[in-house]
Amino acid sequence: MMCDFYAYVKLPKVKLLDNPDKVYKYHAEIGFPKNITLPSKTYESLKYGPHATKEAMSDRYGMIVNLPKSFDPKDGYLFEIEVLNNKVIKCAYRIKYDETRDLIIVVIPQSNVVKTVWINVRSDKHFTLNRDLYDKP
Repeated sequence: MMCDFYAYVKLPKVKLLDNPDKVYKYHAEIGFPKNITLPSKTYESLKYGPHATKEAMSDRYGMIVNLPKSFDPKDGYLFEIEVLNNKVIKCAYRIKYDETRDLIIVVIPQSNVVKTVWINVRSDKHFTLNRDLYDKP
């Protein structure tokens, strides 16, 4: 007869937020942690990675031209971050592209590398946010 190991052993409760190897993903509509310092410096000399370049050339709204060489986070809307060891390692911003569309730009703040880009029409209000994909602050 096999015994159920977990029925006899009390395991310590592990608080997920204490896991130093976990990347936490937060959305602005759900909230960002209060103890995290959000990037505030201007992103200078942006470097577009291969995925960002490919996406800019094949966006569903047409090729994205005039990708910014720099931008100030205050000029955009920071809607998503990823955090590792209490440091922001990825930021997704929505910035004005033209009169009807916004550019979504995903940046690694430590290196100014742009991971990806895409266009959203400004009238898109994203009522379909899947809250299960995000951690709670």
